[in-house]
Amino acid sequence: MKVGMMTAWNEDAGPAICAELIGRQWVKEGHRARIFSYTLSDFHGRAIVAKDEDYVHRCFSTAAKRYLDPGPILESKLDLFVVQDLGMLPMDELAKIFPLIKRSAKTVNVIHGSGLSSNPSFYQFDWDRIVCFDERYKRFLTKVYPSELIEVIPHPLQPWMPGDKGEARKRLNLPPDGYILLVFGQALDEKLRMLGSLRELSKKHNILLLIVSLQEPGPLKENGLGIEVRKESPDLEKLYDYLYAVDALIMNKGIREEKVVVSTTAYQCLGSGCPILAYDSNLVETIPNDVIIKYRNFEEFEENLVSLFEDEERVKRLNQAQEDYVRENSPDRIAKAYLELFKEERE
Repeated sequence: MKVGMMTAWNEDAGPAICAELIGRQWVKEGHRARIFSYTLSDFHGRAIVAKDEDYVHRCFSTAAKRYLDPGPILESKLDLFVVQDLGMLPMDELAKIFPLIKRSAKTVNVIHGSGLSSNPSFYQFDWDRIVCFDERYKRFLTKVYPSELIEVIPHPLQPWMPGDKGEARKRLNLPPDGYILLVFGQALDEKLRMLGSLRELSKKHNILLLIVSLQEPGPLKENGLGIEVRKESPDLEKLYDYLYAVDALIMNKGIREEKVVVSTTAYQCLGSGCPILAYDSNLVETIPNDVIIKYRNFEEFEENLVSLFEDEERVKRLNQAQEDYVRENSPDRIAKAYLELFKEERE
């Protein structure tokens, strides 16, 4: 099958994680895949994190620049055309060639927004299917679109790939002993709110906080807590080395309100087997409570972190729940679900 996807790719943007897991699975299964992505001069995200594959064509800008080279898309004569995060794309330019795309391809719009778009250009397309990740998205989408047009397909997760902590620490030149906690990515002000708790816990436990980010964290007073900052945006292989090396990933991000969002960070990292401590917010509300550890305040954060340090059985149960959840939402299952949409439309 000739399948194409218009999306962020090899970039540190949330939609890229979803797209890459699906697209690479299609390639693995022998489909003729074409990825259409942002130009290197104007892309979605803060960094390019990997070298493009030969099936990637960078032929459009973000919505603000309104640039689109239609050639790579139209010349592909696709059977299935999938768009990830439409609101970031040059929508009016895409609309001009959309009727030509639909001559051969079934079209799918994957919703990443937290609510209905306020941009009228978003609604000018005649999609064959609209895909969302869970029922929360479907509830707001049915205010505009007929329910039979909407398909719920879960966000794919990185495959289950656990690693060796000791070997990873050697590769990364990290201390072989003690507890290492990881914070990575942007929005560090929000993610570092637990510093006071970590300083208190460091009085009884040997803790190193590892911060991996292109963003400057600002002045940090260690006050007994070991802190190491590595200014980088790691590719997936390097990120998983970090996850293997640490005792937990800290995700102190999110707000408790009615916005519909998912944590692409969690979806990207669960396959490593690294325990995740996450603030109990809308970002992680659909992830089962036995798969990640959720906390609502600093007291719960401290209690759960200590239990990870001291309760080996809890870590084993958490690890098994992670593996089961990852296998249920594996890229092969999710990529197949998108191809099934094409078969349904043909029938």
